[in-house]
Amino acid sequence: MTPENISSLSLSYLVGIMILNAGISFALKFNLHQSILVAGFRAILQLILIGYCLRWIFDLKNSLAVFSLVLVMTLIASTTSLKKISYHYPGIRIFNFLALCSSVWPMGLLALWMVNAKPFFSPQYVIPFFGMILGNSLNGISLSVDRFHGELKNRYFYILSQLALGSTPWEACQIPIRESLKAGMTSVLNTMSIVGVVSLPGMMTGQILAGSDPVISAKYQILILFLICTSVFWGCLFGILFSFYKIFPKDNSFSLNWVTH
Repeated sequence: MTPENISSLSLSYLVGIMILNAGISFALKFNLHQSILVAGFRAILQLILIGYCLRWIFDLKNSLAVFSLVLVMTLIASTTSLKKISYHYPGIRIFNFLALCSSVWPMGLLALWMVNAKPFFSPQYVIPFFGMILGNSLNGISLSVDRFHGELKNRYFYILSQLALGSTPWEACQIPIRESLKAGMTSVLNTMSIVGVVSLPGMMTGQILAGSDPVISAKYQILILFLICTSVFWGCLFGILFSFYKIFPKDNSFSLNWVTH
C-alpha cells in the first residue's frame, strides 16, 4: 500500500492558514507574526531540501554517504544544543559533542542490529532511527546541562558550605545532579507514559499511514522509545559528568570563574 500523495494545492491551503495565524497575531499585537512566518518558511525549505537529499542518498546506496550525513546531523545537533545552554565552560563544545556521540551512536547501531537491517547501512533505517534518537537526545542534554550549570550558580554558597563541612564535590552536588537529570528526562518519560493512550507517536503513525500492520508498528515504536529513553538518560548523564569534572578541578576547589555566556 502506497500512501496518497498530498497535492501542492492542499499544502497551499495550510500555508494560507499559517499566514492567517500571523495576521491575527499582528492585528492583536501579540508580536508572534514574524516568528510564525519565519518558522513556516524554514520548515518548508528545510523539509523540501531534506526530501530531495534523502531521495539522492537512497538512490546512491553508499554507506559512506549515509554515515557522513549522520555525522553532519550529529554536528548540527551538538551546535544547536549549545545555543540552549545559558552558561558555558571552556571546552564545552567538544564535551557536548562527545556526550551526543557516546549516547546516540551506540543506540542507533543497536537499533539497526535489532531490526536486522539489510544492508546494515540502509538509509531507510539509518536516517530515521538516528534522526529520532538525535532529536530527543539533544533536547535532553541541553536541558540537563543548562539546569546543572544554573543549579551550580544558584546554589554556589550551599555547595561551598558543604565542601567546607568536609563533603566531597560529588556529595555536595547531589541535589544539582539529581534535579538536572530529572529535567533532561522529563519529556521522554512523559511521552512514554501517555503513548498509545493520549497520542500515537510519529513513527507508529507514519508506518500505519504507509500501510504497515498496527501491531508491527507498535513493536517498532516500543523499540525506538526504549532506545530514545536510554540515549537521553546516558546523554544527560554524560553531559552532567563532563561538566562536573571540568568545573571541579583536582584540588576540589569551586568558583564561578568558569561561567561564560
